[in-house]
Amino acid sequence: MVPDTRRKDMELGVSKEDYLKVIYQLTKQYGSARVNRIAEELNYTPASTSVAVNKLEALGFVQRNHDRSIVPTPMAMELAEKLFKKYHFLVGFFCWLGVPGNKAMKDADKMEHILSDKSFEKICVSVKKHKPQIEKLAVHCLATGENPLEKKFPKEKPEPEIKEMETKKPYTPKILWDYSMERFERMPMSGAERCEDIMETIGEWYTAGKSTTIEELSQYFGNTLTEVRKYLAELAARDQIFPVKGKRDPICPTSKGLEIGAKAMEKHKIMSEFFQLIGVNEDQAEAEACRMEHVVSDDSVMRLNTFLCNDGKYERVITGYNLYARYRMGTYPGIMGMYEMDDNNCPRRLVEEFYHYKRDILLKVEPESCYFVLQWKSEKDQMKEQKNVWYKNPGMEWTMAQRTEAGECIPTKPFEFVFIPDDPVVEASVLITFLPAEVKKFSLDVLENIYELNVEIW
Repeated sequence: MVPDTRRKDMELGVSKEDYLKVIYQLTKQYGSARVNRIAEELNYTPASTSVAVNKLEALGFVQRNHDRSIVPTPMAMELAEKLFKKYHFLVGFFCWLGVPGNKAMKDADKMEHILSDKSFEKICVSVKKHKPQIEKLAVHCLATGENPLEKKFPKEKPEPEIKEMETKKPYTPKILWDYSMERFERMPMSGAERCEDIMETIGEWYTAGKSTTIEELSQYFGNTLTEVRKYLAELAARDQIFPVKGKRDPICPTSKGLEIGAKAMEKHKIMSEFFQLIGVNEDQAEAEACRMEHVVSDDSVMRLNTFLCNDGKYERVITGYNLYARYRMGTYPGIMGMYEMDDNNCPRRLVEEFYHYKRDILLKVEPESCYFVLQWKSEKDQMKEQKNVWYKNPGMEWTMAQRTEAGECIPTKPFEFVFIPDDPVVEASVLITFLPAEVKKFSLDVLENIYELNVEIW
């Protein structure tokens, strides 16, 4: 399912990053590290450890002192600290979801290497209200190996539901996403990952009524015919496909292979929906899911699905969300208020410009866009109001809202949403200001008062 992105000039892999983590820890504890101590910590031979350290030195991640001791460079220290931060948080996050302690640590150890920084930040933001609890759970789990919240969840895992794919529509190959993201460029896929991806793709195509050949798989994944034959031989040995001879002969999955492929697709779907829900764009969410589906345990995926569907446990703050996942195409009513930013006022004070608009606000969900419409009370108010609404894009400059006959339109992505899954009410807020109509280009000298636009939708 994932095109091969391996390069000869890759900086690091999972194994090398594990070496860096150990070197970092030993340096923190003893001031430096030595080959024998590193080998002992990782349970590797001194010879293989020495080869790995030489590669790290060539890449500029470690330095050797005159006494042969090893110290990490500032670049390595920064990377190791980032990895430990991810690992610590992910352990607590999985514990918070109810994953057993030993599986939470294993999944976190695998995810820390391939989870992109942007997606990690999105996860942190989505559960920021629960950060103190997550940190406490991480400390407890790393110290004892147990998750105190595990008992609150059922011990037995239900059998995964295998859904048949729709075959009525003609098959269309998936659009391959951009794999230019840093961590995906650096992390080669293992042979096991590639085998699982190929089995998933074979099952998907077979269910959709499309025959698959070695030649087609080679073109789709960017592997040579020899490499694909090797992967298919492994799948045949596992009784997931029937043996294939010619490069143009159709590949037929066994019932076991179809079941494994369907399970992998379901895991991929859950992971992708999770990343999109917390604000990761669709392409990157697909890419993250394609790597995560191979390394994350079934227990953790099940808990992530619970996170998506739970009826009230996980209240989340989400930004950069387009609402397509929660609303079908159409128009949805709501109410809004424009408030001054002074926190000392209680109740909050409405701004003067608010009274030129209806309290009712509309959410428009269209095929290519999703936005809110601020409606004027009357044509008189529209003519009287000689100012335009400007909104603040997170991490971007102020942008003028598009003015239409119905009102002024603000896209949903700049908003910060607070909602609970399955709750019909969505709360949203964004920073706005009002500038004279003649102002077409934003600058700080024209910035007037900053207000908060609050929206509730049904």
